[in-house]
Amino acid sequence: MQLPYDETHTRRRIYLVRHGHAIGQGANSARYTPDVTLTPQGTRQAEAARDFLSQVPFDEAWSSDMTRAQQTAGIILQAHPGLALQTSPAYREIGIDLAQAVAHGQGGLNERLHAFAYQLWHADEPGARIFGVGDFYREYADRAFETMNALALDATGHTVLLATHGGFIRAAMCWATRSASLSAFGAFDQDHCGITVLDVDIDAASRRVLRHHVRLANFTALDPDKRNLRRIDSEVMAEQISALVDRLKGSSPDA
Repeated sequence: MQLPYDETHTRRRIYLVRHGHAIGQGANSARYTPDVTLTPQGTRQAEAARDFLSQVPFDEAWSSDMTRAQQTAGIILQAHPGLALQTSPAYREIGIDLAQAVAHGQGGLNERLHAFAYQLWHADEPGARIFGVGDFYREYADRAFETMNALALDATGHTVLLATHGGFIRAAMCWATRSASLSAFGAFDQDHCGITVLDVDIDAASRRVLRHHVRLANFTALDPDKRNLRRIDSEVMAEQISALVDRLKGSSPDA
């Protein structure tokens, strides 16, 4: 849209949606692999997001190339027939093998799960890697910042849908709030199918992003007042890993 008091610049709106609840099977149940798919719960979350966003005039739709994000976008686009989904690996989740992360930690399982659940708040420390063994936060965030700049500058319309991942949206929020140090990375929690809306003022002629505006953050259409969402995302993942460890123990020949 044209800015009301600045006729030389334009504003682009980006709807970022985290994928719905997803989990792999067997050995993949604690890994961020590309083929992890939505659960029935994740499908319901995506359907609620679809209904909430049904009247948004999207000009362009993107997702990461990971299955769970593509599935989420596909459900949302059921309300927007004729709008093609484009995919890119640039919108992928920060890389981590959750099972390896727990095995890597110090102390007993409870201590490792505690460290896992609250490690995102150390993303700004020099050399920090997600859960100690995954991607470096700084490198991932720098790539995400560049990707968001490119999306804001190169999108063909005024309103864009992007179905992506919790880590990417956390980085995008740091980009939008100029928290380049990543000190706020842990604070921008992302629930499944959380909807975040960013307005970005751009100077197309000089290819510059001028201003960012956070219009909505992590809104969950299936649970809008968050009464059933008391745990933060990393706590939920820690619980998932704890359950995985219990299942693996139960299936062990020595159990």
